[in-house]
Amino acid sequence: MKKFTMLLLFLIVITLTACTPKADNVTISFETFGGTEIAPITVAEGTLYSEIELPQAQKDNTRFEYWYETSELFPILENKQVTADITLKAYFVDLVTVIFDDGTTQQEIIIDKGTALADVPTPNAVGFV
Repeated sequence: MKKFTMLLLFLIVITLTACTPKADNVTISFETFGGTEIAPITVAEGTLYSEIELPQAQKDNTRFEYWYETSELFPILENKQVTADITLKAYFVDLVTVIFDDGTTQQEIIIDKGTALADVPTPNAVGFV
């Protein structure tokens, strides 16, 4: 009887252990489209994006704006859960350098490509009105 009780207890423990749900991890990979390579990170399944410190992508002559999943028009939502392995893609804004040269001084500004110039410096060229 004692052996039967021990065996039954052993089977109950094994069954309960097997039925206990495990917290699965998921991997977030990053596509930077020619920017600095970013190593994948692992988080617990169900973690909100707002709870994850996502890296900032870097790429020459651009400014990083946000991460997106499928369409660059829709950034990831911070209240969305990560439920499976995923690759986030970096959205960058192209930058251009505008140089103002009046013959005596040179001023350089960096703006978003396609942006209208707002505060254009007044030239100081001698002999011109």
